[in-house]
Amino acid sequence: MKREALDRTANRPKPVQRIELSDKHFTLKTAAFIGALVILAGVLIYSVLTLLRVENGWTAIEADSGAGLGAGAEFVFNYELGADGESPAIARKALTMLYTTASVRAYQVLDARQTHMGIQNLWQVNSHPNQEVRVEPELYRALEKMESAGRWLYLGPIWESYQSLFNSASDAEAAAFDPFLDEETRAWVAEAAAYAMNPADISLRFLGNDTVCLTVSDRYAAFCRDSETTAYLDFSWMRNAFAADCIAEALIEKGYTHGTLSSLDGFTRCLDERNTLYAQNLYELQDGRGVPVGRLEYTGPMTLVTLRAFPIDPAHETHYYVYGIGDIRTAAIDPQDGLCKAAFPFLCALSRHQGCADVLLSLLPAYIADQPDETALEAIQNDDLGIVRVENGTIVTNTSLARFSPAE
Repeated sequence: MKREALDRTANRPKPVQRIELSDKHFTLKTAAFIGALVILAGVLIYSVLTLLRVENGWTAIEADSGAGLGAGAEFVFNYELGADGESPAIARKALTMLYTTASVRAYQVLDARQTHMGIQNLWQVNSHPNQEVRVEPELYRALEKMESAGRWLYLGPIWESYQSLFNSASDAEAAAFDPFLDEETRAWVAEAAAYAMNPADISLRFLGNDTVCLTVSDRYAAFCRDSETTAYLDFSWMRNAFAADCIAEALIEKGYTHGTLSSLDGFTRCLDERNTLYAQNLYELQDGRGVPVGRLEYTGPMTLVTLRAFPIDPAHETHYYVYGIGDIRTAAIDPQDGLCKAAFPFLCALSRHQGCADVLLSLLPAYIADQPDETALEAIQNDDLGIVRVENGTIVTNTSLARFSPAE
């Protein structure tokens, strides 16, 4: 019995011990914890202030991606904050809002293939043939310019076909959409071009008060339905020329001129009226890639339009297709036959007083041609429109609007 009693006693849990904490230790630990929180808060505040701090100088202004699709995604907008005495933080905020609004509006107004709430855009015109449509004022002006320049505006179905070529994942896929390689595609493109060139089949009337009427014949409407094309009219690769002008005008109207706006596909509006020196590379196709062979240097304000028969950055330029053997297709389409052409592999035009759209449209007849015609280029040059081209590594120009130097 005694043994059993001893065993039961051994298995009992030990009594709970109560240990009194020192008030002194508790106070020290609390103080240390609070101190750590204060330090952490200070670090966070400093980090936030550092991120939010805006200093004077050149910076890239980006459109707010949360505002929806906009032309700003295809532009680079550099601005010198503080140059006009305004707080750089206030200026950047105002520029971001203004640039976002202007780029989104430009994109929506010029969009040929989808509607946007509250915007009477090019899609509205395409979707209502043979009806009067009131459009946004800037679209009305853009359509007038395109119409007066020739039949480029009416190539919507052909440009859509070429876009399938540019988006191809392989040379074999591209060849199926290439009128130079596929006989069926070439025949279709020729027929579409014949319709586009005939005012009796398609034309645009300007009725004043920002109202237009797209007239389409029954036979051409049937051709487009059978081809499953979605747009009679389209600015296509020229859209950013008009977008650049729309955005630039919005910036100038609000007095923001200490910067430059450039699209990835060659349309630049330098708004700067100071004596600031700007530069742009001039390129030539060598061994299947665009290589800089010189620099064009100028002071603003200045408009620059660059036309290239080859891409510089194929990953971000959507209007080209480069075959494995080096052949290149572009969106520079001749309305006469629907084929892409480039009489000059590289052209750059400058103007102090004209916008990108006006400069571009003046270049098109000489650029989109079967053969280079230097006389045609000379005919459009004047004191306010200079032209630069590159031939065999040599810069050819007679303009006084810029100076030139070797590539860096």
